[in-house]
Amino acid sequence: MSGAMRKSAPFRVLLDMDCVLADFEGNYLKCFREKFPNEPFVPLADRRHFYISDDYKKFEEQSPDILSKARSVYETPGFFGSQPPIEGALAAAKEISGLTNVEVFLCTSPLTKTPGVHHDIMEKLEWTEKHLGMDWVKRVIITKDKTMVHGNILIDDRPKIKGVLKPLPFKHILFTASHNRHLDLRATTAAERLDNWTDGSWQTLVEKYMKLM
Repeated sequence: MSGAMRKSAPFRVLLDMDCVLADFEGNYLKCFREKFPNEPFVPLADRRHFYISDDYKKFEEQSPDILSKARSVYETPGFFGSQPPIEGALAAAKEISGLTNVEVFLCTSPLTKTPGVHHDIMEKLEWTEKHLGMDWVKRVIITKDKTMVHGNILIDDRPKIKGVLKPLPFKHILFTASHNRHLDLRATTAAERLDNWTDGSWQTLVEKYMKLM
């Protein structure tokens, strides 16, 4: 009986938002250059760290306040709401959600380093409603510790997923972004990569893990 119940449980896909569904990287660079046209910047091809400030540290000698300026871009209200969808992401999310016995949740982290900066939470909900519809707003999970969320797979651009629960309660799939493109998977917590939403590889990946459930 318990085995039958486990087999009938939905296959749960957790999708990160920034850099997986929403183009954080492209939007950030665009906004930074518009806001600080005379400051040095890091092209997407030169991104090497998950946290943007770690890539901008090299400019501190020539621009002492570069890190505060770099943070101010995403700490400015409107930034998260203005992110364009990544190509193919919305269609893929809807298609995954439409698969038999599959449920999809959006699992995203809030900004927590600057006191009083919480606009990202509301903007992510508004972004979801605008691009996916009100029904998807009910599926948004906002947490700093994603290991506390039960799922079968988590598609996320963060190289290492850390939290209270060990081992991870899901298979981590690393979604390729400019900041992690150079990494060997052995330096991450991911089981494998997903490079994009457009070539159909996500279908093979989801089917593979559904069979392993």
